[in-house]
Amino acid sequence: SGEEKASAGEQPKENPAPAPAASGKESPTKPQPLQVAAGPLYPERFFLSSDLEVASALIKIKAQDLEDTRKAALRIAGRYGALIKPLGEQNTGRERRVLYQLTLDQSRGEALVGELASLGGEVQRSRTDLTPEFQRLLDQYREKVSRANTALDPGERERLRAEARDLENRLAHMEKQAQNMELVLWIEAE
Repeated sequence: SGEEKASAGEQPKENPAPAPAASGKESPTKPQPLQVAAGPLYPERFFLSSDLEVASALIKIKAQDLEDTRKAALRIAGRYGALIKPLGEQNTGRERRVLYQLTLDQSRGEALVGELASLGGEVQRSRTDLTPEFQRLLDQYREKVSRANTALDPGERERLRAEARDLENRLAHMEKQAQNMELVLWIEAE
């Protein structure tokens, strides 16, 4: 048949480039595809977040009985599934206070704030917009993934992949952070 077969150890021959036209002008060339690095491509993760805000609140409770109020507040936080992290305790002889960081899903956060405030606390709320920082990191991430998938040098490719992984982890952390509400519970004896 008209097909040539490569013998063992020989690479198949590629069709040569078209010869210049007889008029002396070169034939139009087809655009060449983007050269992709050898090996598997770095899979780009898609982030669906568009607006990211972190909600937080400081709940300051003045208590007649610090220990009873602390126990009641932690019991309430536990019912809402809050992650409770002690931040410290202070006892100067004249003043006594305990502080906790509470982290929970935003969907339950406001209800918890309301219940803790009912123990006699005042609440200061705040929101932090992470969107500009998230977008900046997302642009960097996409650029690193694109460069990693087209890098020809294996060392450069691995460095870009490591940078892309780091950015991917930071973006995922920001998304998780925006799903939660951070509360500081401050209880002090009157």
